[in-house]
Amino acid sequence: MYDKNYNVLLDDGFNALVDTTEQSVLIRLELPEGYTSEASVLSILAAVSAITKSENIIVEVYKNDTKIEEVKTT
Repeated sequence: MYDKNYNVLLDDGFNALVDTTEQSVLIRLELPEGYTSEASVLSILAAVSAITKSENIIVEVYKNDTKIEEVKTT
């Protein structure tokens, strides 16, 4: 599951840290240049929700190593 989640994010242009368990998927990423936080989160949620069975997806977006957004699907 980790590899699938990570590869999907890489294919979409995101360099992210992915932590996958049976219960949840946690994705941490530095906001890519040219992306808004909202666009990043929506893109990631769409990609990951299509390949995971977990209903608990957490996306943390960072800018200059400071968390600027956290979205949970639970």
